Amino acid sequence: MRLLIVLALVLALVVADNTHKIELLGIEPNSGPLSGNTRVLVRATDLGLVESKYPDPKCKFGRNDKVVEASFVRCTPEPLKVWEMEPPVSARTDTCLQCENAPPGFKAEIVPFTISLTGDFSDVINSVGYRYYKDPKVYSIYPRYGIKDGGTKVDVWGENFLNFEDFTRCGFGSVTVPAVYIDSNHMQCTSPSSDLVEKGIPFVVTLNGQQNTKDRIDYWYYSQPSIQSISPTRGPDDGGNEIIVNGNNFDPFRLYEINNHNDTFCKFDGLKLMPATVHESTKISCTAPPSFERRQSKVEVTLNNQQFTNNGEIYSYYKPPYVFDIEPRQGPTEGGTNITLFGSNFKEGVPFKCKFGDHISQGQYISSNKVSCISPPNGRSEFIPLSVAFDQDEWSSGQTKFLYYKEPTLSRIEPTCGPEAGYTQLTVYGQNFINLGIGNAHCVFNRTIHTNATVMEHDIIKCDTPSAPEIPKGAPREPQFYYVEVTLDGTLNGGPPQRFNYYREPEIQSIDPILGPLQGGTQMKIKGHGFDRNACNMTVRFGNTYARPTSITPNEITVKSPPVRGSHAAVVGVGPNGQQFTQSKSQGKDNSEHAFHYYDNPIIYDFDPEEGLSNGGTEVKIRGHGFQPTKYENGTYIDSPVYVRMLDAKSGRPLGPSTKADFVENDLIRWKAPPAPPGTEGIISLSLNDHQFYELYQKNKGFSFKYMSSPFVTHINPEFGEIRRSNDMTIDVHGNSFDCPNNNCNDVTCKFGTDPNSIVIKGYRQSSNLIKCPIPDYPQPDVLDVEVSMNGKDYSNNKVHFGFYDPFVLRVEPRLVSKSGTTKVEISGFGFVDSTNAGGLKVLYDNDRGSYYCNKNRNKCVVDAGFVDKNKIVASTLPFNMFIDGNGNRVRDTDPVNVEVSVFNDKFTNNKIKIHYYEDPEFKDVIPDTAPAGTQTPLMIETDFKLNQNNEEIFMENADFECRFRSLNLKEERKTHGHPIAYPYKSGAPPNNIQCSTPVWPLGGRTYEDVKVDITANGVDYFGNFDFTFTDENDNFNRYSRGGPAIHLLGRGFDPKKDTIGKLNVNTQEILEQRRSQGFLGNNLMKSKDLSSATEILTQTFEKNSDKKRVYETLSMNSQKISHPQNNYEGSVYWELDSKEDVFSNMPPELAKYTNTISFAESFFYKQPEVKNIHPHGGPIEGGTEIVVEGADFQYNPDKGVIPHCQIGDKIVKARYESSVRIICPAPPGDSIDKKYPIKVALNNEDFMDTGKFFHYYKNSKIKSINPTSGPSSGGTTIKMEGEQFSDLSDPNEFVCKFTPLNKDVPPKTVSAKYLDQSTVLCPSPGGFGNVDVVNLDVSFNGVDYTNSNQQFRYYKIITADPRSGPSEGSNDNIKIRGQGFKDDGKIKCKLDNQEYQPSKISWDEIHCPMLPSQHGKDYFGNVPFAVNVNGEDYHSFSGGFQYFKQPTVSSIYPTQGPNVGHGKIHFYGDNFRDDFPLSEAYCKVGESYGKATVLDSKNMECKLDELSLSEDSKPLPAQISLNNASWTPVNKYTYYTPYGIKSLTPNSGPIAGGTDITVSGSGFKGASNPKCRFGVPGSYAKTSGKVISDTKMVCQSPGGYEVPKQASLPFSVPFSVAMNGEEYEPWTTSAHRFRFYDDPTITSCTPNESEVGQINEVFLYSDKEQEFIQPIPVAGSKYSDYGIHCKFGKYGETPGIIVDANTVKCNTPNIHKKPEDLDREVVTVSVAQNGQNYNEYNSECDYVFTGTGSGTSFWPWIIGLLLLFILLIAALLCCATIIGRRKRHYGRKTAGLERDRDAPHIVNKRPRGVPSGPMEYDFFSNNESLNRDHRSQYGSTSNYGTRTNRGY
Repeated sequence: MRLLIVLALVLALVVADNTHKIELLGIEPNSGPLSGNTRVLVRATDLGLVESKYPDPKCKFGRNDKVVEASFVRCTPEPLKVWEMEPPVSARTDTCLQCENAPPGFKAEIVPFTISLTGDFSDVINSVGYRYYKDPKVYSIYPRYGIKDGGTKVDVWGENFLNFEDFTRCGFGSVTVPAVYIDSNHMQCTSPSSDLVEKGIPFVVTLNGQQNTKDRIDYWYYSQPSIQSISPTRGPDDGGNEIIVNGNNFDPFRLYEINNHNDTFCKFDGLKLMPATVHESTKISCTAPPSFERRQSKVEVTLNNQQFTNNGEIYSYYKPPYVFDIEPRQGPTEGGTNITLFGSNFKEGVPFKCKFGDHISQGQYISSNKVSCISPPNGRSEFIPLSVAFDQDEWSSGQTKFLYYKEPTLSRIEPTCGPEAGYTQLTVYGQNFINLGIGNAHCVFNRTIHTNATVMEHDIIKCDTPSAPEIPKGAPREPQFYYVEVTLDGTLNGGPPQRFNYYREPEIQSIDPILGPLQGGTQMKIKGHGFDRNACNMTVRFGNTYARPTSITPNEITVKSPPVRGSHAAVVGVGPNGQQFTQSKSQGKDNSEHAFHYYDNPIIYDFDPEEGLSNGGTEVKIRGHGFQPTKYENGTYIDSPVYVRMLDAKSGRPLGPSTKADFVENDLIRWKAPPAPPGTEGIISLSLNDHQFYELYQKNKGFSFKYMSSPFVTHINPEFGEIRRSNDMTIDVHGNSFDCPNNNCNDVTCKFGTDPNSIVIKGYRQSSNLIKCPIPDYPQPDVLDVEVSMNGKDYSNNKVHFGFYDPFVLRVEPRLVSKSGTTKVEISGFGFVDSTNAGGLKVLYDNDRGSYYCNKNRNKCVVDAGFVDKNKIVASTLPFNMFIDGNGNRVRDTDPVNVEVSVFNDKFTNNKIKIHYYEDPEFKDVIPDTAPAGTQTPLMIETDFKLNQNNEEIFMENADFECRFRSLNLKEERKTHGHPIAYPYKSGAPPNNIQCSTPVWPLGGRTYEDVKVDITANGVDYFGNFDFTFTDENDNFNRYSRGGPAIHLLGRGFDPKKDTIGKLNVNTQEILEQRRSQGFLGNNLMKSKDLSSATEILTQTFEKNSDKKRVYETLSMNSQKISHPQNNYEGSVYWELDSKEDVFSNMPPELAKYTNTISFAESFFYKQPEVKNIHPHGGPIEGGTEIVVEGADFQYNPDKGVIPHCQIGDKIVKARYESSVRIICPAPPGDSIDKKYPIKVALNNEDFMDTGKFFHYYKNSKIKSINPTSGPSSGGTTIKMEGEQFSDLSDPNEFVCKFTPLNKDVPPKTVSAKYLDQSTVLCPSPGGFGNVDVVNLDVSFNGVDYTNSNQQFRYYKIITADPRSGPSEGSNDNIKIRGQGFKDDGKIKCKLDNQEYQPSKISWDEIHCPMLPSQHGKDYFGNVPFAVNVNGEDYHSFSGGFQYFKQPTVSSIYPTQGPNVGHGKIHFYGDNFRDDFPLSEAYCKVGESYGKATVLDSKNMECKLDELSLSEDSKPLPAQISLNNASWTPVNKYTYYTPYGIKSLTPNSGPIAGGTDITVSGSGFKGASNPKCRFGVPGSYAKTSGKVISDTKMVCQSPGGYEVPKQASLPFSVPFSVAMNGEEYEPWTTSAHRFRFYDDPTITSCTPNESEVGQINEVFLYSDKEQEFIQPIPVAGSKYSDYGIHCKFGKYGETPGIIVDANTVKCNTPNIHKKPEDLDREVVTVSVAQNGQNYNEYNSECDYVFTGTGSGTSFWPWIIGLLLLFILLIAALLCCATIIGRRKRHYGRKTAGLERDRDAPHIVNKRPRGVPSGPMEYDFFSNNESLNRDHRSQYGSTSNYGTRTNRGY
């Protein structure tokens, strides 16, 4: 056995040793979130060998309770990279374990991870770490969008980020990219490309390549935008103008919940990014930044503040005028606003324009810093850039904005009426209301009265109305009104005007009924006066609920009560405008007529009986709940009547008026039915207010009560009897219908009294008119109803009474009666019956002994009495001097008198109830003699109490002091109680005054009323008849409608040792926890006094005849529970005070009893105001800063105690009321500058509400120094102000620096300041002051109060720096920095290539920086930094720096001659020519004339100069080039250039036929290789060859047949120019010289036409009427004879002529150098040369005859004839030769030397006769033929060259 055991053990060990051991190689991933669910892939040794052997492997994450199942899977031999895709199955050649989801972790930590094949984890030889981390979260990414090509750098913010290298990635949809870890809350990643655009894809973060964040954040791709154009393409160098960028795809997400608008920018290359406004997908706009160095900048756009377009649109800058400010800053869209612009660079005498957006208007110059413009119309309300231009299209920046607003239009106002006192809050409805700042908006009444207004919305304005216009004295009282308009800026009234009517305030006198159900609908009558005067929205207010009247008369309003939610008492007011309501004029216990009580409808359970007698009187009991709708605070019900009536069920008409129920409890009503005919079916209905009734019905019947026949009692006899009488006495009951039912009279009964205490006795019918009833025994005196019944059940109800008398006197009032015997007394007791008809009711006055008599006959002192009811009778008293005793002596004054009563047979009582006779007091004076009608003012009545004649103790014990106030017409009377006091107050002193209070007196709309005051000591006998006046002044309390912490009640007799109950608004009451009492005199609270041991506070008093003052005490108690149920209630409520009586000690408050009401006081509830803003938020610690508080619902009603106050910290100041939307509070002195004080506002100086605004104090600061003291005019210099007592509590909008110019008439500028510490503040300098300005710099901590530091800051302006390039070997030239405001204060430095050095020269507008040689050698080519420091603080770096280049050399130029004015080209030949750097400025210079050069290659540059100066001696000028417009090349003998040009032409006109010899005077002609002249304009040139005569003269001929444009006519002037070299060098001059072509007119006649030889005569030549002579054009430097008109008289010569008119020329005959005898009669043709050169004899028909004294010979005509024939033959031959030659030239231009301008189009026009078509270029001097002034054109003239519509250019 043992052997077997050993073998088994050995076998087990072998098996155990063969268990497979696993080694973990790695896991993927090796981390996961604490939330778990990570799927881990495990790589381990030999998993493929054991897969089939171990089917249930496990994975463990640290602890044993974190074990999950695993399964074998196929995997790749090597781990995949996190970004690699899942491989195909064929690549998965290895075996791994796949763990199920990792369990959640407990905390972020690294735990040992292991696996097991067997499940007990003993088969693994190692573990690896697995990291639990907190789940990462992504809060936001930026940007959230990028171009679809990817590459966007995305910042990711969140929490719990970790750096797991390749595993930390960002996911864009299905694509992940590596993330760059920054910290645990921040990482970055770059977006991949995507084809999905304009749709959000999920963005996630993963830390393990598997589990992503769950935050829903999308990333959006968009297509790259592109720019097509920008407009405008140029603008001012200070920027600010709006640029419209047109293109594509600017708003890719316009249809989605995301947009790119906040990340869309314009980039101005080399400047900065500017925010863009996206208008639509194809349009954005942005503001150009300033650029004072760069003249051009590329504009690109980004949609994500990162990736930009690459379209290269160029924006250019120019130097503009500057606009600093404008006034006003806004105006209506209709235009017409006169705007003053302040600025600089305004040019006098230059017309300038203003541009409002795209609209342009003319401006008016005022001064160099001030101009004005009229705004043009604009289509809509908007801010428009305003700019000015003095030069064409060079506008100032659009940084100054002008607000266009549409003229406000009014549609209506609410209300349209208000009281004459004003202060109606007016709501104005309309359009185009814009808030233009504090104090700008107003309501305007009749265009004369302005009131503050607040713009609430774009279509709503609120303001207050002023008081009504005064009515002139004696004028009839007509309805008053104003027309209302509004203004938004104080300059323009918006209309159309709306009429606002005024009314006199109405008054309520009574309301009826005073209660109704919650459902409303109670028909109420409000009586008063003034209800229909100009009412526009008559509204009745029930507390805080409103109703419209159903009818209105001047004295009565009918209205139905509105429904409400809960029962309460609502004060009723009337508002003719629906806003301002009447206030109650009556107070105190009679105030209920102004309060309407809401109640819940009662619930009816049942009622009985359901039938009764026709004579009425059947008692009906109605059971239910809610018959007493109001209760006191202690839970007891307030007695209120219930009205019941009976309706006829058939007709519905009442069977009688409604009557009050006899008995009412909350759940039971007892009521007697009225009489009705027998058989009538009635419906019982009840009402709690006698208006709204509820009907009661029997079950399943249409009625509730049925009438039966009943007996009727008319009278009884006797009507009274003693209690003590014989038992067999009966009474006779008389009446009718005493009929027994069924003739059975056994049930006849008599009933004495009412149920349930009635006595029923059998009666005896004597007849149908008489029943005898035995008188029952009755134990006590009483008066009982007597009723009879014929059936023992239903009784008559005829109110017939029987009295059981046994009189007993309980009390007599008053107890004090006047000795004069005028007092009437009331005797109360019981057992009284009305025996006056029997003469039995009497009163006896006697003493205890019965010994008083009234005369010597010893008659008793008896008087007749009057019956009131069974408990009261009245009687007169007797004069005291009538009483005598039994001895006939008068009774003593102090003896009392008993009052006894007899009902019948002079049987008097013996109750010994005493009265006391007294001497009437003397009432001397009433102080004061006037009081407000709405308050209870204490009065003092000086009184002589006659205490020496009256028993003081008895008198004071029994006195009943009252004051009676009666109107003079005796229609109004009110009384108040009084009490005797010693005045002045002195302990133990006898009383000498009566004190009572005035009642609330109804003035009925009057401002005052005179009344009479009487006083009584016994409550009956009044004396005094004093004059007294009630006024309408009110002293009231006020609360806002949320209640408040305390209320002060003014009065007297407050007992600080007792609790007090306060009733608010009639039916609401609370026990007020008393806090303190204070003395109160007038309107000033005195210091608090301790009342713990006193029952009354005695305050300062007054002596007799002193000023009338009111002396009060105040009781201050918590009132947090006292609040109206709805907080928007506004109006009067009423307080009633009761005092607690301590019946038992430790009595619970709810069981406590309270005394009767001692007083009423009015309190005014108001709507709590709303505060929107305050300004400023701080001020000097000395106080006095006016704080403007803006909001709504501010009120000022001193009569109600509504006076606005502000509380800053714990200090209270009275506010100045401006309107319902604004108050102003003076800041009190402060205590500390280290904190902000909360600002609170109250309208009653008590209930302060927190505005949420704060006010801080600061000490008066002082600026000691600023640094730097200068900065660029563009602004932006950070100025450090050193000083003391700077505050860091300022509102950012009010903590500002002010820059005030000293040398310009412009307003100061303010900028926000930055606080560093108490001695240091930073301010950025503002731009926009333009040319250099010196400004004073001050700081304010509240935007209102500024320092007065006199610290000056100087503005400078750097405009440009040039040259910005130069030779690398250096130069003697300086880099000139041009600008304004430079000062040689030792701070200016230059810095070139990081070498800092001193400038060589400093002036106000220039800094010269030497051009240093390059540190990199003389052959260096490259860009280095360049900057200047002007203020010693900041370097101004020039964009692009400074470019070094190798200095070029010039060997020669060609041509060496060119036009002085034109476009001539010069080529420079040399080396090192280049323009391949940004700052290149290739220029050429000839003499002192400069031109732009173009580099053609490194050895050839081309230069153009538009104008060169002509020298008198034609001396050549040096020609140079420069690559920087400064460093010029040296001159050699091959670099001189001669300019040529024209000075004058002679003549400057000629016939269109051509051939005019023109002498050109000028300079530089010598050496010309190809001189030419050109006539015409581009497209119509004609050229002729010229010949140089000298350096200053050349000649050429005008072309023939110049083609005049179709639209023109002769004469016609054309430009004239010359050229000296080839066309390729653009040799033509472009001076202003002109040559005029004309057509010679035909001379039709002349007069005279004959003269003798030797005579000088005037000859007038006349042209055809259709042809005119032309005035010659003077030639500078020439005589008239050189260019003027001339006449030629054939062979006899020429003379000057003058034009007389358009068709007449006058000239003199020539001086003929022949004798008269040498001539007989010679005929010559007279011709005219209009240019003094070209005569046209063929157009003259003027033959002029010179006569002499000689005779003619016969052979001369023959000779002449032969000569003429010969000449004719020669002319014919020449003509043929000419024609043949011209044809040859026409078809062979080169052989003829003729050349046409190739650039000129062929102009077809009519030519002169004989002029061939084709080009017109003539070489008149090719054979060097001599010039002949008399040379004539070979062509005839013409006169038909078009119409005279244009005589030249």
